Amino acid sequence: MKSRRPRPSKVVARTGEATAEGFLQLGCRARFEGDLGGSGLVLIHGVLRGGIDLDGDLIVARDGRLSDARGRAVRLRVEGHAAGVLSVTEAVEVSSTGVLEGEVASSQLQASAGATIDARLRIGLPRGEGRE
Repeated sequence: MKSRRPRPSKVVARTGEATAEGFLQLGCRARFEGDLGGSGLVLIHGVLRGGIDLDGDLIVARDGRLSDARGRAVRLRVEGHAAGVLSVTEAVEVSSTGVLEGEVASSQLQASAGATIDARLRIGLPRGEGRE
């Protein structure tokens, strides 16, 4: 009798809202469209499209895609593809495999050799803090 490996399930959320507390991982075959909010770490291997209100880190893995995003996070690491209008409180990091597009505001930017950035960037201290 042959042993059959179970087929990976495919999760598709057409629209919705989700709240992340602690840790949320979007798998490589998963797709979420809607508003995501909460605190903690969000790791994207699949596709996330929509609003983001995150008091924590957002990581777009090498096989992940952040599409038509709008909103904010504390830190953003891009190893895959991220596009949208984002405000990042602390730091944006784009790895050598990462692609960043759209508009991004952050206090810091770190890009590795090979990173692709096609975005309007506003990097530095927030308005009213330390600038005269």
